[in-house]
Amino acid sequence: MRMRHKYDFRISPKPISDKDIARHKDFDALLKAHQTGARRSGIVQMRHLMYAGTGLVAAAIALFLILRIPATPGAVQDDVAFWAEQPFVAPPLPRLSREFTPLNLDDVTTPKTIEASNGNPRFIIPEMAFMDDRGNPVEGSVDIFFRKLDDFVDFFLAGIVLTHDSAGIKRQLESGGMVEIYAEQNGQRVYMAPGKVIAVEFESEMQLASTNNFPEFYVYYLDSAARTWVNRGSGNTQLLGETRPAETDPGYAYKMKLYEDIAAIDAAAAQELAQLEVAMQAPIPPMKPERSDPNQPTIELDFLEGAVPETASGDQAKMYQGTIWQVSPRSPAYDQRAFGVTWQSARLRQLEGSDYELLLSHGQSSLRLLVNPVLTGSAYEQAMEAYRKAYAEYERAYRQWEERMNKERLAIRHKQEKNKETARKRCEKEMAGAGVAASSMLRVKLRHRMEINQLGLWSVAHPLPSTPTVAAGRITDQYDNAYNRRIAYVVNPELNTLHQVLIGGGNNRIPLSPGSMLWAVSPDGKIAVLRPKALQQAFSKVTSVKLVMELQEQQPTTEEELRRLLQL
Repeated sequence: MRMRHKYDFRISPKPISDKDIARHKDFDALLKAHQTGARRSGIVQMRHLMYAGTGLVAAAIALFLILRIPATPGAVQDDVAFWAEQPFVAPPLPRLSREFTPLNLDDVTTPKTIEASNGNPRFIIPEMAFMDDRGNPVEGSVDIFFRKLDDFVDFFLAGIVLTHDSAGIKRQLESGGMVEIYAEQNGQRVYMAPGKVIAVEFESEMQLASTNNFPEFYVYYLDSAARTWVNRGSGNTQLLGETRPAETDPGYAYKMKLYEDIAAIDAAAAQELAQLEVAMQAPIPPMKPERSDPNQPTIELDFLEGAVPETASGDQAKMYQGTIWQVSPRSPAYDQRAFGVTWQSARLRQLEGSDYELLLSHGQSSLRLLVNPVLTGSAYEQAMEAYRKAYAEYERAYRQWEERMNKERLAIRHKQEKNKETARKRCEKEMAGAGVAASSMLRVKLRHRMEINQLGLWSVAHPLPSTPTVAAGRITDQYDNAYNRRIAYVVNPELNTLHQVLIGGGNNRIPLSPGSMLWAVSPDGKIAVLRPKALQQAFSKVTSVKLVMELQEQQPTTEEELRRLLQL
Protein backbone atom coordinates (compact mmCIF):
# COMPACT_ATOMS: atom_id res chain seq x y z
CA MET A 1 0.00 0.00 0.00
CA ARG A 2 1.54 3.35 -0.99
CA MET A 3 0.70 5.42 2.06
CA ARG A 4 4.07 5.95 3.71
CA HIS A 5 3.94 9.50 5.07
CA LYS A 6 4.23 10.25 8.76
CA TYR A 7 1.16 11.99 10.10
CA ASP A 8 -0.47 13.03 13.33
CA PHE A 9 -3.27 10.48 13.77
CA ARG A 10 -6.48 11.39 15.57
CA ILE A 11 -9.52 9.17 15.74
CA SER A 12 -13.03 10.44 15.07
CA PRO A 13 -14.66 12.11 18.09
CA LYS A 14 -18.29 12.33 19.31
CA PRO A 15 -21.19 12.40 16.82
CA ILE A 16 -23.82 15.16 16.63
CA SER A 17 -26.20 15.07 19.59
CA ASP A 18 -29.98 14.80 19.36
CA LYS A 19 -30.19 18.33 20.81
CA ASP A 20 -28.10 19.65 17.89
CA ILE A 21 -30.41 17.89 15.45
CA ALA A 22 -33.57 19.21 17.06
CA ARG A 23 -32.29 22.78 16.88
CA HIS A 24 -32.65 22.71 13.09
CA LYS A 25 -36.31 21.77 12.77
CA ASP A 26 -37.73 25.29 13.03
CA PHE A 27 -38.57 25.73 9.35
CA ASP A 28 -40.76 22.65 9.26
CA ALA A 29 -42.64 23.83 12.34
CA LEU A 30 -43.07 27.28 10.81
CA LEU A 31 -44.41 25.86 7.55
CA LYS A 32 -46.89 23.69 9.48
CA ALA A 33 -48.12 26.72 11.40
CA HIS A 34 -48.52 28.63 8.16
CA GLN A 35 -50.53 25.84 6.54
CA THR A 36 -52.95 25.84 9.47
CA GLY A 37 -53.85 29.50 8.92
CA ALA A 38 -51.20 31.58 10.69
CA ARG A 39 -50.10 33.38 7.53
CA ARG A 40 -51.40 36.90 8.19
CA SER A 41 -49.95 37.19 11.68
CA GLY A 42 -46.60 36.04 10.32
CA ILE A 43 -46.59 38.81 7.69
CA VAL A 44 -47.56 41.48 10.21
CA GLN A 45 -44.78 40.35 12.51
CA MET A 46 -42.34 40.52 9.60
CA ARG A 47 -43.26 44.11 8.76
CA HIS A 48 -42.72 45.11 12.35
CA LEU A 49 -39.28 43.51 12.38
CA MET A 50 -38.16 45.42 9.28
CA TYR A 51 -37.22 48.33 11.55
CA ALA A 52 -35.44 46.31 14.20
CA GLY A 53 -31.94 46.11 12.68
CA THR A 54 -30.05 44.28 9.96
CA GLY A 55 -29.91 40.92 11.76
CA LEU A 56 -33.67 40.82 12.24
CA VAL A 57 -34.27 42.15 8.73
CA ALA A 58 -32.35 39.15 7.34
CA ALA A 59 -34.42 36.80 9.48
CA ALA A 60 -37.60 38.54 8.34
CA ILE A 61 -36.63 38.18 4.67
CA ALA A 62 -36.04 34.45 5.16
CA LEU A 63 -39.43 34.21 6.88
CA PHE A 64 -41.10 36.13 4.04
CA LEU A 65 -39.59 33.83 1.44
CA ILE A 66 -40.85 30.75 3.24
CA LEU A 67 -44.36 32.13 3.57
CA ARG A 68 -44.50 33.74 0.19
CA ILE A 69 -45.02 30.59 -1.89
CA PRO A 70 -46.78 28.11 0.35
CA ALA A 71 -46.72 24.45 -0.59
CA THR A 72 -50.22 23.08 -0.98
CA PRO A 73 -50.91 19.52 0.16
CA GLY A 74 -51.60 18.60 -3.47
CA ALA A 75 -48.19 19.94 -4.56
CA VAL A 76 -46.44 18.01 -1.81
CA GLN A 77 -48.22 14.81 -2.85
CA ASP A 78 -47.24 15.43 -6.48
CA ASP A 79 -43.60 15.82 -5.41
CA VAL A 80 -43.70 12.59 -3.42
CA ALA A 81 -45.15 10.78 -6.43
CA PHE A 82 -42.46 12.28 -8.69
CA TRP A 83 -39.61 11.00 -6.54
CA ALA A 84 -41.24 7.59 -6.17
CA GLU A 85 -41.23 7.23 -9.97
CA GLN A 86 -37.53 8.10 -10.33
CA PRO A 87 -34.80 5.43 -10.30
CA PHE A 88 -33.05 5.61 -6.95
CA VAL A 89 -29.66 5.71 -8.69
CA ALA A 90 -29.90 7.70 -11.92
CA PRO A 91 -26.71 9.16 -13.49
CA PRO A 92 -27.79 12.44 -15.18
CA LEU A 93 -24.89 12.33 -17.66
CA PRO A 94 -24.20 8.59 -18.08
CA ARG A 95 -21.39 9.06 -20.56
CA LEU A 96 -19.37 10.95 -17.92
CA SER A 97 -19.97 8.56 -15.02
CA ARG A 98 -16.73 7.16 -13.63
CA GLU A 99 -15.86 3.73 -14.98
CA PHE A 100 -14.93 0.68 -12.93
CA THR A 101 -11.32 -0.48 -12.64
CA PRO A 102 -10.63 -4.25 -12.87
CA LEU A 103 -8.39 -6.18 -10.49
CA ASN A 104 -7.70 -9.92 -10.68
CA LEU A 105 -7.84 -12.25 -7.71
CA ASP A 106 -5.92 -15.25 -9.07
CA ASP A 107 -6.83 -17.75 -6.34
CA VAL A 108 -9.77 -17.28 -3.98
CA THR A 109 -8.86 -20.33 -1.87
CA THR A 110 -6.21 -18.34 0.05
CA PRO A 111 -6.38 -14.87 1.67
CA LYS A 112 -5.25 -12.09 -0.67
CA THR A 113 -4.62 -8.36 -0.57
CA ILE A 114 -5.14 -6.45 -3.81
CA GLU A 115 -5.01 -2.73 -4.45
CA ALA A 116 -5.28 -0.04 -7.09
CA SER A 117 -2.14 1.00 -8.95
CA ASN A 118 -1.69 3.93 -6.54
CA GLY A 119 -2.55 1.82 -3.49
CA ASN A 120 -5.86 3.62 -2.99
CA PRO A 121 -8.14 1.75 -2.36
CA ARG A 122 -6.89 -1.51 -0.94
CA PHE A 123 -8.93 -4.70 -0.44
CA ILE A 124 -8.05 -7.39 2.12
CA ILE A 125 -10.00 -10.48 1.04
CA PRO A 126 -10.31 -13.69 3.10
CA GLU A 127 -10.19 -17.17 1.61
CA MET A 128 -13.31 -18.58 -0.08
CA ALA A 129 -15.05 -15.20 0.12
CA PHE A 130 -17.39 -15.70 -2.85
CA MET A 131 -20.32 -17.82 -3.98
CA ASP A 132 -22.39 -18.04 -7.16
CA ASP A 133 -26.06 -17.12 -7.52
CA ARG A 134 -27.05 -20.58 -6.24
CA GLY A 135 -24.98 -20.34 -3.08
CA ASN A 136 -22.20 -22.65 -4.27
CA PRO A 137 -18.61 -21.77 -3.21
CA VAL A 138 -16.53 -20.18 -5.96
CA GLU A 139 -12.97 -21.39 -6.54
CA GLY A 140 -10.25 -20.35 -8.93
CA SER A 141 -9.83 -16.86 -10.33
CA VAL A 142 -12.26 -13.97 -9.71
CA ASP A 143 -12.25 -10.50 -11.26
CA ILE A 144 -12.90 -7.59 -8.88
CA PHE A 145 -14.28 -4.32 -10.30
CA PHE A 146 -14.25 -1.13 -8.26
CA ARG A 147 -14.62 2.62 -8.54
CA LYS A 148 -13.83 5.26 -5.95
CA LEU A 149 -16.05 8.35 -5.66
CA ASP A 150 -14.43 11.25 -3.85
CA ASP A 151 -16.55 14.42 -3.99
CA PHE A 152 -19.99 15.79 -4.85
CA VAL A 153 -19.15 16.01 -8.56
CA ASP A 154 -18.43 12.27 -8.53
CA PHE A 155 -21.68 11.68 -6.61
CA PHE A 156 -23.60 13.80 -9.13
CA LEU A 157 -22.21 11.92 -12.13
CA ALA A 158 -22.94 8.57 -10.46
CA GLY A 159 -26.53 9.65 -9.70
CA ILE A 160 -26.12 9.03 -5.96
CA VAL A 161 -28.73 10.28 -3.48
CA LEU A 162 -27.24 11.41 -0.16
CA THR A 163 -30.43 11.64 1.88
CA HIS A 164 -30.72 9.25 4.83
CA ASP A 165 -34.00 8.48 6.56
CA SER A 166 -33.43 7.67 10.23
CA ALA A 167 -36.50 6.96 12.36
CA GLY A 168 -38.63 9.11 10.08
CA ILE A 169 -36.18 12.04 10.16
CA LYS A 170 -34.51 12.79 6.84
CA ARG A 171 -30.91 13.87 7.15
CA GLN A 172 -28.37 14.85 4.56
CA LEU A 173 -25.15 12.82 4.65
CA GLU A 174 -21.72 14.36 4.15
CA SER A 175 -19.50 11.69 2.66
CA GLY A 176 -15.82 11.19 3.33
CA GLY A 177 -15.66 9.09 0.18
CA MET A 178 -17.31 6.06 -1.41
CA VAL A 179 -16.14 2.77 -2.87
CA GLU A 180 -18.33 0.65 -5.14
CA ILE A 181 -17.31 -2.95 -5.78
CA TYR A 182 -18.63 -6.01 -7.61
CA ALA A 183 -17.09 -9.32 -8.70
CA GLU A 184 -17.35 -11.71 -11.65
CA GLN A 185 -16.08 -15.11 -12.68
CA ASN A 186 -16.06 -15.85 -16.40
CA GLY A 187 -18.33 -12.84 -16.96
CA GLN A 188 -20.95 -14.00 -14.43
CA ARG A 189 -21.66 -12.06 -11.26
CA VAL A 190 -20.58 -13.67 -7.99
CA TYR A 191 -21.52 -12.64 -4.46
CA MET A 192 -19.99 -12.64 -1.01
CA ALA A 193 -20.33 -15.87 0.94
CA PRO A 194 -22.11 -15.77 4.32
CA GLY A 195 -19.83 -14.94 7.24
CA LYS A 196 -17.09 -13.45 5.05
CA VAL A 197 -15.87 -9.87 5.45
CA ILE A 198 -13.67 -7.80 3.13
CA ALA A 199 -11.66 -4.98 4.69
CA VAL A 200 -11.55 -1.87 2.48
CA GLU A 201 -8.92 0.79 3.14
CA PHE A 202 -8.75 4.08 1.23
CA GLU A 203 -7.78 7.72 1.52
CA SER A 204 -9.84 10.78 0.65
CA GLU A 205 -9.86 14.55 0.95
CA MET A 206 -12.50 16.96 2.22
CA GLN A 207 -12.79 20.33 3.89
CA LEU A 208 -13.00 20.66 7.67
CA ALA A 209 -13.33 23.80 9.73
CA SER A 210 -10.79 22.54 12.27
CA THR A 211 -8.44 19.57 12.37
CA ASN A 212 -8.97 19.47 16.14
CA ASN A 213 -12.72 18.87 15.93
CA PHE A 214 -13.92 16.60 13.15
CA PRO A 215 -17.08 14.53 13.14
CA GLU A 216 -17.61 10.86 13.82
CA PHE A 217 -17.87 8.94 10.58
CA TYR A 218 -20.17 5.96 10.13
CA VAL A 219 -20.16 3.20 7.54
CA TYR A 220 -23.18 3.21 5.21
CA TYR A 221 -24.34 0.70 2.62
CA LEU A 222 -26.58 1.84 -0.24
CA ASP A 223 -29.61 -0.46 -0.40
CA SER A 224 -30.99 0.55 -3.79
CA ALA A 225 -33.90 -1.91 -3.54
CA ALA A 226 -35.07 -0.33 -0.28
CA ARG A 227 -34.11 3.12 -1.65
CA THR A 228 -32.08 4.08 1.41
CA TRP A 229 -28.65 4.21 2.99
CA VAL A 230 -28.22 1.65 5.79
CA ASN A 231 -26.06 2.61 8.76
CA ARG A 232 -23.67 -0.26 9.50
CA GLY A 233 -22.05 1.28 12.58
CA SER A 234 -19.06 3.44 13.42
CA GLY A 235 -16.23 3.65 10.95
CA ASN A 236 -12.48 3.88 11.48
CA THR A 237 -11.29 7.25 10.16
CA GLN A 238 -7.92 8.85 10.79
CA LEU A 239 -6.99 12.46 10.07
CA LEU A 240 -3.67 12.63 8.20
CA GLY A 241 -3.26 16.40 7.75
CA GLU A 242 -3.92 19.35 5.45
CA THR A 243 -3.34 19.21 1.69
CA ARG A 244 -2.03 21.90 -0.66
CA PRO A 245 -4.71 24.22 -2.11
CA ALA A 246 -5.60 23.92 -5.78
CA GLU A 247 -4.04 26.54 -8.07
CA THR A 248 -7.50 27.17 -9.57
CA ASP A 249 -8.82 28.27 -6.16
CA PRO A 250 -9.70 32.03 -6.22
CA GLY A 251 -7.88 32.41 -2.92
CA TYR A 252 -4.88 30.27 -3.92
CA ALA A 253 -2.15 32.76 -2.93
CA TYR A 254 -3.71 33.37 0.47
CA LYS A 255 -4.49 29.70 1.09
CA MET A 256 -0.98 28.68 0.06
CA LYS A 257 0.41 31.09 2.66
CA LEU A 258 -2.02 29.62 5.21
CA TYR A 259 -0.99 26.08 4.22
CA GLU A 260 2.68 26.97 4.77
CA ASP A 261 1.90 28.69 8.07
CA ILE A 262 -0.01 25.65 9.33
CA ALA A 263 2.78 23.32 8.20
CA ALA A 264 5.26 25.45 10.17
CA ILE A 265 2.96 25.40 13.22
CA ASP A 266 2.68 21.61 13.01
CA ALA A 267 6.46 21.24 12.63
CA ALA A 268 7.07 23.47 15.66
CA ALA A 269 4.59 21.44 17.72
CA ALA A 270 6.24 18.18 16.62
CA GLN A 271 9.64 19.53 17.65
CA GLU A 272 8.30 20.59 21.04
CA LEU A 273 6.82 17.14 21.59
CA ALA A 274 10.12 15.48 20.62
CA GLN A 275 12.06 17.71 23.02
CA LEU A 276 9.53 16.91 25.73
CA GLU A 277 10.07 13.18 25.23
CA VAL A 278 13.83 13.67 25.71
CA ALA A 279 13.48 15.98 28.69
CA MET A 280 10.87 13.87 30.50
CA GLN A 281 11.85 10.26 29.90
CA ALA A 282 9.61 7.59 31.35
CA PRO A 283 10.77 5.61 34.40
CA ILE A 284 12.42 2.30 33.51
CA PRO A 285 10.71 -0.80 34.95
CA PRO A 286 12.83 -3.15 37.06
CA MET A 287 13.87 -6.42 35.47
CA LYS A 288 11.89 -9.40 36.65
CA PRO A 289 14.05 -12.23 37.98
CA GLU A 290 13.93 -15.49 36.07
CA ARG A 291 13.89 -18.92 37.65
CA SER A 292 16.17 -21.42 36.02
CA ASP A 293 14.51 -23.87 33.64
CA PRO A 294 15.63 -27.47 34.16
CA ASN A 295 15.05 -28.15 30.45
CA GLN A 296 17.60 -25.53 29.37
CA PRO A 297 21.38 -25.83 29.86
CA THR A 298 23.03 -23.36 32.27
CA ILE A 299 26.55 -21.95 32.36
CA GLU A 300 28.59 -20.71 35.33
CA LEU A 301 31.17 -18.28 34.06
CA ASP A 302 34.42 -17.36 35.78
CA PHE A 303 34.82 -13.97 34.12
CA LEU A 304 38.23 -12.68 33.25
CA GLU A 305 38.89 -9.00 33.82
CA GLY A 306 36.85 -6.92 31.37
CA ALA A 307 34.59 -9.80 30.44
CA VAL A 308 31.51 -8.47 32.25
CA PRO A 309 28.72 -6.92 30.16
CA GLU A 310 29.94 -3.88 28.30
CA THR A 311 27.24 -1.70 29.90
CA ALA A 312 27.96 -2.87 33.47
CA SER A 313 30.01 -0.92 36.01
CA GLY A 314 30.55 -0.74 39.78
CA ASP A 315 28.13 -2.78 41.87
CA GLN A 316 26.34 -3.94 38.73
CA ALA A 317 29.59 -5.44 37.44
CA LYS A 318 30.11 -7.31 40.71
CA MET A 319 26.63 -8.81 40.36
CA TYR A 320 27.69 -10.76 37.30
CA GLN A 321 30.51 -12.53 39.07
CA GLY A 322 29.36 -16.11 39.74
CA THR A 323 25.90 -15.57 38.15
CA ILE A 324 24.18 -18.60 36.63
CA TRP A 325 23.45 -18.07 32.95
CA GLN A 326 20.85 -20.08 31.11
CA VAL A 327 20.91 -20.57 27.37
CA SER A 328 17.83 -18.85 25.91
CA PRO A 329 15.36 -20.81 23.78
CA ARG A 330 15.89 -18.02 21.24
CA SER A 331 19.62 -18.71 21.01
CA PRO A 332 21.16 -19.75 17.67
CA ALA A 333 21.82 -23.47 17.26
CA TYR A 334 25.04 -24.72 18.82
CA ASP A 335 27.09 -27.92 19.15
CA GLN A 336 26.60 -29.62 22.53
CA ARG A 337 30.32 -30.38 22.56
CA ALA A 338 30.91 -26.68 23.15
CA PHE A 339 30.26 -27.29 26.85
CA GLY A 340 33.33 -29.52 27.02
CA VAL A 341 35.64 -26.74 25.81
CA THR A 342 37.58 -24.51 28.19
CA TRP A 343 37.06 -21.08 26.66
CA GLN A 344 39.83 -18.54 27.03
CA SER A 345 37.60 -15.43 26.99
CA ALA A 346 33.95 -14.50 27.42
CA ARG A 347 32.21 -11.22 26.74
CA LEU A 348 28.58 -10.26 27.46
CA ARG A 349 26.49 -7.60 25.71
CA GLN A 350 22.99 -6.74 26.91
CA LEU A 351 20.32 -6.77 24.20
CA GLU A 352 16.61 -6.18 24.90
CA GLY A 353 14.89 -7.15 28.12
CA SER A 354 16.68 -10.03 29.86
CA ASP A 355 18.50 -11.24 26.74
CA TYR A 356 22.29 -11.05 26.59
CA GLU A 357 24.68 -11.94 23.81
CA LEU A 358 27.50 -14.17 25.07
CA LEU A 359 30.62 -14.35 22.88
CA LEU A 360 33.04 -17.15 23.77
CA SER A 361 36.43 -17.57 22.08
CA HIS A 362 39.37 -19.97 22.16
CA GLY A 363 42.10 -19.45 19.60
CA GLN A 364 40.44 -19.47 16.18
CA SER A 365 37.18 -20.93 17.53
CA SER A 366 34.25 -18.83 18.71
CA LEU A 367 30.68 -19.36 19.82
CA ARG A 368 27.75 -16.94 20.02
CA LEU A 369 24.85 -17.67 22.40
CA LEU A 370 21.84 -15.82 23.72
CA VAL A 371 21.70 -16.23 27.50
CA ASN A 372 19.62 -14.99 30.43
CA PRO A 373 20.64 -14.50 34.06
CA VAL A 374 18.65 -16.91 36.25
CA LEU A 375 18.26 -17.73 39.93
CA THR A 376 17.55 -20.88 41.86
CA GLY A 377 15.93 -21.77 45.18
CA SER A 378 15.78 -19.15 47.95
CA ALA A 379 17.82 -16.68 45.88
CA TYR A 380 14.97 -16.53 43.38
CA GLU A 381 12.34 -16.01 46.12
CA GLN A 382 14.36 -13.19 47.70
CA ALA A 383 14.86 -11.55 44.32
CA MET A 384 11.12 -11.76 43.56
CA GLU A 385 10.27 -10.05 46.85
CA ALA A 386 12.68 -7.21 46.02
CA TYR A 387 11.25 -7.06 42.49
CA ARG A 388 7.65 -6.67 43.73
CA LYS A 389 8.62 -3.72 45.91
CA ALA A 390 10.62 -2.13 43.11
CA TYR A 391 7.76 -2.61 40.62
CA ALA A 392 5.22 -0.99 42.97
CA GLU A 393 7.54 2.03 43.22
CA TYR A 394 7.94 2.02 39.43
CA GLU A 395 4.14 2.05 38.90
CA ARG A 396 3.77 5.03 41.28
CA ALA A 397 6.54 6.93 39.51
CA TYR A 398 5.09 6.06 36.08
CA ARG A 399 1.62 7.39 36.99
CA GLN A 400 3.17 10.67 38.13
CA TRP A 401 5.25 10.87 34.96
CA GLU A 402 2.25 10.08 32.73
CA GLU A 403 0.12 12.77 34.42
CA ARG A 404 2.82 15.41 33.97
CA MET A 405 3.52 14.25 30.42
CA ASN A 406 -0.13 14.37 29.34
CA LYS A 407 -0.49 17.85 30.80
CA GLU A 408 2.53 19.09 28.86
CA ARG A 409 1.38 17.39 25.64
CA LEU A 410 -2.09 18.90 25.98
CA ALA A 411 -0.62 22.37 26.45
CA ILE A 412 1.44 21.96 23.27
CA ARG A 413 -1.63 20.72 21.32
CA HIS A 414 -3.74 23.59 22.63
CA LYS A 415 -1.12 26.14 21.57
CA GLN A 416 -0.86 24.41 18.19
CA GLU A 417 -4.62 24.68 17.51
CA LYS A 418 -4.78 28.24 18.83
CA ASN A 419 -1.98 29.26 16.45
CA LYS A 420 -3.78 27.54 13.56
CA GLU A 421 -7.01 29.36 14.32
CA THR A 422 -5.13 32.68 14.48
CA ALA A 423 -3.56 31.90 11.09
CA ARG A 424 -6.98 31.07 9.58
CA LYS A 425 -8.53 34.31 10.86
CA ARG A 426 -5.58 36.29 9.49
CA CYS A 427 -6.06 34.60 6.12
CA GLU A 428 -9.79 35.39 6.12
CA LYS A 429 -9.09 39.03 6.97
CA GLU A 430 -6.52 39.33 4.19
CA MET A 431 -8.84 37.75 1.61
CA ALA A 432 -11.74 39.96 2.68
CA GLY A 433 -9.52 43.03 2.41
CA ALA A 434 -8.53 42.01 -1.12
CA GLY A 435 -12.12 41.32 -2.13
CA VAL A 436 -11.46 37.59 -2.66
CA ALA A 437 -14.71 35.64 -2.27
CA ALA A 438 -13.33 32.34 -1.00
CA SER A 439 -13.32 30.35 2.20
CA SER A 440 -10.12 30.10 4.19
CA MET A 441 -10.77 26.41 4.84
CA LEU A 442 -8.11 23.98 3.69
CA ARG A 443 -8.72 20.47 2.50
CA VAL A 444 -7.59 17.64 4.75
CA LYS A 445 -6.55 14.09 3.96
CA LEU A 446 -8.37 11.24 5.69
CA ARG A 447 -7.67 7.51 5.86
CA HIS A 448 -10.64 5.16 6.22
CA ARG A 449 -11.07 1.48 6.96
CA MET A 450 -14.43 -0.26 6.68
CA GLU A 451 -15.41 -3.92 6.77
CA ILE A 452 -18.05 -5.00 4.27
CA ASN A 453 -20.09 -8.19 4.14
CA GLN A 454 -21.70 -7.68 0.74
CA LEU A 455 -20.74 -6.17 -2.58
CA GLY A 456 -22.15 -2.85 -3.73
CA LEU A 457 -21.75 0.84 -2.89
CA TRP A 458 -20.29 1.76 0.51
CA SER A 459 -19.54 5.13 2.04
CA VAL A 460 -18.02 6.60 5.16
CA ALA A 461 -20.19 9.57 6.08
CA HIS A 462 -21.77 11.53 8.88
CA PRO A 463 -25.22 13.13 9.12
CA LEU A 464 -25.44 16.91 8.81
CA PRO A 465 -27.74 19.24 10.73
CA SER A 466 -30.80 20.21 8.69
CA THR A 467 -30.21 22.96 6.14
CA PRO A 468 -32.89 25.71 6.10
CA THR A 469 -34.92 25.71 2.87
CA VAL A 470 -36.46 28.68 1.11
CA ALA A 471 -39.25 28.79 -1.46
CA ALA A 472 -38.55 29.84 -5.03
CA GLY A 473 -40.85 30.94 -7.82
CA ARG A 474 -40.32 30.43 -11.53
CA ILE A 475 -36.95 28.95 -12.52
CA THR A 476 -35.57 29.58 -16.03
CA ASP A 477 -32.29 30.12 -17.82
CA GLN A 478 -31.15 33.34 -19.51
CA TYR A 479 -33.13 32.38 -22.62
CA ASP A 480 -36.34 32.12 -20.56
CA ASN A 481 -36.45 28.35 -21.00
CA ALA A 482 -38.53 26.98 -18.14
CA TYR A 483 -37.21 24.02 -16.16
CA ASN A 484 -40.45 22.30 -15.25
CA ARG A 485 -40.47 19.16 -13.12
CA ARG A 486 -36.73 18.66 -13.34
CA ILE A 487 -34.15 17.65 -10.77
CA ALA A 488 -31.72 20.34 -9.68
CA TYR A 489 -28.59 19.87 -7.61
CA VAL A 490 -27.54 22.13 -4.75
CA VAL A 491 -24.09 22.05 -3.18
CA ASN A 492 -22.04 24.07 -0.76
CA PRO A 493 -18.37 23.77 -1.78
CA GLU A 494 -17.40 23.56 1.90
CA LEU A 495 -19.52 20.41 2.44
CA ASN A 496 -19.01 17.14 0.59
CA THR A 497 -22.68 16.44 -0.01
CA LEU A 498 -25.22 16.81 -2.80
CA HIS A 499 -28.83 17.92 -2.39
CA GLN A 500 -31.33 16.82 -5.04
CA VAL A 501 -34.41 19.05 -5.33
CA LEU A 502 -37.40 19.15 -7.66
CA ILE A 503 -37.79 22.48 -9.49
CA GLY A 504 -40.50 23.82 -11.76
CA GLY A 505 -43.26 22.15 -9.74
CA GLY A 506 -45.62 23.46 -7.14
CA ASN A 507 -43.18 23.17 -4.24
CA ASN A 508 -39.84 24.69 -5.24
CA ARG A 509 -37.89 24.60 -1.98
CA ILE A 510 -34.14 25.20 -2.14
CA PRO A 511 -31.72 24.32 0.70
CA LEU A 512 -29.79 27.55 1.13
CA SER A 513 -26.62 28.27 3.07
CA PRO A 514 -23.81 30.81 2.47
CA GLY A 515 -21.78 29.74 -0.57
CA SER A 516 -24.44 27.42 -2.00
CA MET A 517 -24.78 26.97 -5.76
CA LEU A 518 -27.42 25.26 -7.89
CA TRP A 519 -27.36 23.56 -11.27
CA ALA A 520 -29.62 21.50 -13.49
CA VAL A 521 -29.21 19.44 -16.65
CA SER A 522 -31.10 20.63 -19.71
CA PRO A 523 -32.96 18.14 -21.96
CA ASP A 524 -30.04 18.19 -24.42
CA GLY A 525 -27.42 17.47 -21.74
CA LYS A 526 -26.14 21.00 -21.13
CA ILE A 527 -25.53 22.48 -17.70
CA ALA A 528 -27.53 25.45 -16.39
CA VAL A 529 -25.96 26.86 -13.25
CA LEU A 530 -26.80 29.48 -10.64
CA ARG A 531 -23.57 30.45 -8.93
CA PRO A 532 -23.31 31.34 -5.22
CA LYS A 533 -23.41 35.12 -5.59
CA ALA A 534 -26.41 35.05 -7.95
CA LEU A 535 -28.25 32.54 -5.77
CA GLN A 536 -27.79 34.64 -2.64
CA GLN A 537 -28.81 37.82 -4.46
CA ALA A 538 -31.96 36.20 -5.83
CA PHE A 539 -33.14 35.25 -2.37
CA SER A 540 -32.23 38.63 -0.90
CA LYS A 541 -34.89 40.33 -3.07
CA VAL A 542 -38.21 40.54 -1.29
CA THR A 543 -40.04 41.55 -4.49
CA SER A 544 -38.99 38.54 -6.56
CA VAL A 545 -37.72 35.03 -6.08
CA LYS A 546 -37.46 34.14 -9.75
CA LEU A 547 -34.28 32.19 -10.37
CA VAL A 548 -32.41 32.67 -13.65
CA MET A 549 -29.72 30.08 -14.30
CA GLU A 550 -26.85 30.52 -16.73
CA LEU A 551 -27.10 27.87 -19.45
CA GLN A 552 -23.63 26.83 -20.64
CA GLU A 553 -23.22 26.79 -24.41
CA GLN A 554 -21.31 23.52 -24.68
CA GLN A 555 -22.15 20.07 -23.42
CA PRO A 556 -19.43 18.78 -21.08
CA THR A 557 -17.67 15.86 -22.73
CA THR A 558 -15.37 14.94 -19.83
CA GLU A 559 -15.46 15.18 -16.06
CA GLU A 560 -12.73 17.83 -16.23
CA GLU A 561 -14.86 19.99 -18.55
CA LEU A 562 -17.80 19.67 -16.17
CA ARG A 563 -15.69 20.85 -13.26
CA ARG A 564 -14.50 23.83 -15.31
CA LEU A 565 -18.09 24.73 -16.24
CA LEU A 566 -19.09 24.60 -12.60
CA GLN A 567 -15.91 26.46 -11.65
CA LEU A 568 -14.97 23.75 -9.15
